[in-house]
Amino acid sequence: MSNYELISTKEAAARLGVSRQRVEQLITNGSIEAIKIPIPGSKRHHVHIDAASVEERRKAAKAQRVGKSAAPKPITKRTAKPAADRVVVADPPPKRKRRRRARTAPAGYLTCVQVGKRLNVNPGTVRSWIDHGFLPGFKWTDESHRQYGQAEITIVKASDLDGFTPPTRADWARLRREQALKRAAKAPAAQPSESTRRGFWARLLGRS
Repeated sequence: MSNYELISTKEAAARLGVSRQRVEQLITNGSIEAIKIPIPGSKRHHVHIDAASVEERRKAAKAQRVGKSAAPKPITKRTAKPAADRVVVADPPPKRKRRRRARTAPAGYLTCVQVGKRLNVNPGTVRSWIDHGFLPGFKWTDESHRQYGQAEITIVKASDLDGFTPPTRADWARLRREQALKRAAKAPAAQPSESTRRGFWARLLGRS
């Protein structure tokens, strides 16, 4: 084996493109030739592999891969199941959508939705104007509605929209100031503490 080119296990693994454990398995199986030289004073040994056998193994593996890729795949013809074996699943019937009845207002009045369409705003904005007193509104119960909790609606007199101007930021600021003053008037006045009262009477009577 002196004429052989000997390589290490790591080099053989790099040439074959496998792990070192796989190289050891190939050595054990006899697929590649190798010699083991014991290390003096140790139970371990050096493994030297024949480079020619590694090259033959690499070519054989490559040829095997090429042969597998070049082999034509068998064409399997799909056969339809007989009509008796077929399971036909019928589509469920479409759910019938429950159409909600449009809310209507009496003659001369408009709902918040109708007012919003006229002023090009959201109906919620119209309700906010009514709640804060910018636009007069009324609660009206339509006897034709049979759904609980939906009979009472907010309506606006159509004549009140003539010349109506949506509130500006200044109007909202004025409303907030008025509300703050009302809350301050309703809040109980702060009572002075005992030390504050004593100091007041002491200054009033001229005591130090």
